[in-house]
Amino acid sequence: MVSGRTSYGGAVPLDASKQEAALVSFLSRPEPLRDEVRRILKKRVLTGELAPGEDINESELAEQLGVSRTPLREALLRLEHDGLVGSRQGHGFYVWPLDPQEALDLYEVAGALEAYGLRIVDRVPQDRIERLRALDRQLRDAKGEPARMARLGLRWHETLMGDVDNGPLHEALQLVWSRLQRYLLYESEYAVANATGDLAHALREHEGIEAALEAGDLEGAAVLAEEHRAGGYSLLHRWLEETAAEA
Repeated sequence: MVSGRTSYGGAVPLDASKQEAALVSFLSRPEPLRDEVRRILKKRVLTGELAPGEDINESELAEQLGVSRTPLREALLRLEHDGLVGSRQGHGFYVWPLDPQEALDLYEVAGALEAYGLRIVDRVPQDRIERLRALDRQLRDAKGEPARMARLGLRWHETLMGDVDNGPLHEALQLVWSRLQRYLLYESEYAVANATGDLAHALREHEGIEAALEAGDLEGAAVLAEEHRAGGYSLLHRWLEETAAEA
């Protein structure tokens, strides 16, 4: 309980209105600067504005953002923990390069975690299945817009896991999804640039998962979800191979 103090130091309860005012004051506190900087930098990394492998000029970045080096360094340390930037002793921070092995590991782990999530739920309600189908319609409309396709694809998977009541699993998924997100962007860009037809294929896979969920076949949906992630990596792997060959 939030409490006040008497003139002699003893705690006395605040009345309900003062408790509510204290709670509003607490919730309306501004976002810590390091968290705001981290959010901005994370977006730049995930959208490719800060390119894979690029060295991060802390002085220039601090000036751009209008902040001191302290919150910037704190934000970069958090992003290093998230697996989005790296550091070299004496050389500062850099954007973590795209790596075929990391991509394979992330796609495999995401598929395994999502499949496990489907295996431990009792059922997926019809309203969630309809939300998945609504996202599929948005994905069709986003054809030709890689950044939007990547965002909607991630949201589809987040929605798929919405009924899983397992905190540690969600924490693990958030970490994997965060690191996977920039690979999804390049996967989408490759699909658009090469007119591969992979969006249509991915949507058919979504429909198969949704149909299994609607039939109450959670094991079938889990198997399809894992296969769906494997297919996504196959497309990204083609892009990584072509990029390496051009280097």
